[in-house]
Amino acid sequence: MKRYLTIIILFLISTLISAQMVEHNHTEGKCAHAISKIPRTLDHLYNWQSKFLDYYDVKFYFLDIEVSNSSTFVSGNVTIEAVSTFDLDTLAFELIDAHTIDSVFFNDELYNTYTRLGDNVLVPVNKIDKGTPFTFRVYYHGD
Repeated sequence: MKRYLTIIILFLISTLISAQMVEHNHTEGKCAHAISKIPRTLDHLYNWQSKFLDYYDVKFYFLDIEVSNSSTFVSGNVTIEAVSTFDLDTLAFELIDAHTIDSVFFNDELYNTYTRLGDNVLVPVNKIDKGTPFTFRVYYHGD
């Protein structure tokens, strides 16, 4: 009898020690990206992205790149087909600072004016309404 009682007590202790604490923050029905009031220590790693990146929903990517196995130089272009999720007058995309932008086309129209904020590129474009499909192409090169 002592043996069974000892096994039961050890089992209960091991269960209590290895149990995980579950916090219920009443987040039922919210997605993982919902704004939370709980401070997150790694937010500074993600808050560098432009809010304009959320202004469209990408439907298709086409990458046309030229690379070599003897250098780190890359040149090419990317074509993106998307649908605006807001009224859009600023196109945003990411391209590392080391790459030079040769040209940006938005709905087959060339745009020469853009602003770089780190890896974020902001291009003022002719306004399109929410729900409008569009295409943009970026030509670039660099190491």
